[in-house]
Amino acid sequence: MDNETFRNVLARLAAGCIAAAGAMATQPAGGAESPSAIAALHPGSDGYVDLGFDRLASFDYVTPDEAAQANDETVLKKDQIPGQIHELNHARVALRGFMMPITMVGGVATEFLIMANQSACCYGLVPKMNQWVEVRVSKGVAPIMDRVVTMYGTLKVGEVRESGYLVSIYQMDGERMVGPAN
Repeated sequence: MDNETFRNVLARLAAGCIAAAGAMATQPAGGAESPSAIAALHPGSDGYVDLGFDRLASFDYVTPDEAAQANDETVLKKDQIPGQIHELNHARVALRGFMMPITMVGGVATEFLIMANQSACCYGLVPKMNQWVEVRVSKGVAPIMDRVVTMYGTLKVGEVRESGYLVSIYQMDGERMVGPAN
């Protein structure tokens, strides 16, 4: 990874942690929650497929950097995302998880991650590539930390690269958010 890309990734993570810390200061007290697994992949009456990280993170994904260090050419040359996951590309989904704001504008999050758990940022654990979805919402949503939210939108599945480096495999054009979950 070149220095500029590395600095950009660090800056985005730091900005997310700073935004998360600011959002946490305004959150009501309450215990941490865990998103429940949603197994069914059929659209509900609202037209959205209920989707959970039990499905999105159900396969091993080795990042190209890890594969290169292990000299595993078979991983470097193949698409590791299973067909059943690729079938969700451009699907309208309702995804439950934990928010980590990346970009805040006027007190709302316009770009954030929805993650399988809360261990990123403040706890120092880096989630696996298939344990987060990068979300963009043009009008923004209220930052909700340490509570399960449901994000509605159109999921995009596929490797996304910046400056030649893999930065995500899931993105979403967000439409609305509901949460925290009861």
